[in-house]
Amino acid sequence: YKYINSAILLLDIISLRRKYKDKYLLALIKKYEQLLLYPDQDFINKVFEHDIKVIDSKYNLIAKDVRYKELKTKPLIVHYAGSVKPWNDNVSRFDREFIEPYYEVLRLQNKKEKLEKILKNHEFYGYNN
Repeated sequence: YKYINSAILLLDIISLRRKYKDKYLLALIKKYEQLLLYPDQDFINKVFEHDIKVIDSKYNLIAKDVRYKELKTKPLIVHYAGSVKPWNDNVSRFDREFIEPYYEVLRLQNKKEKLEKILKNHEFYGYNN
């Protein structure tokens, strides 16, 4: 049995609904809510422990557990659990190959927001007529 995190889950909803009734799950949540440190994860791990199948870590690699350059295969999904984030990790565990696309998305989003603000100002002042 391995404790899993709840960042990436693939659920067989039909099977789970057959096996576990809503009222039963809600009663368990209410009963143990004060004992759960990470409520969603702890609950999933305890209640579904016999139904959990762990998949390859390339689908949910936890960043703080490894150094990116030491990996034999590249992950498809990197989970920045806890305080380890690419934007505040001074001694980054991940090289530019993985971090740069993230920053490019942020740059593009920032440019888009600035452009939208400019266009709204132009519209407000009647420059687009």
